[in-house]
Amino acid sequence: MHPPDTFGYLLLGYGAMFGLIFLYVLSWQLLRRNIDKDLEMMESLEEKERWKT
Repeated sequence: MHPPDTFGYLLLGYGAMFGLIFLYVLSWQLLRRNIDKDLEMMESLEEKERWKT
């Protein structure tokens, strides 16, 4: 009697884990990019305020 062939489930599990990690890193990168844009905009607004006074 042979053990059941679960290699497909192993690949599916690894694919799901790496997929979730990829999505996490991607979302982190997008959030970081948005934070950098917001920071740049705030700095430019602050610079404009300095020129007004």
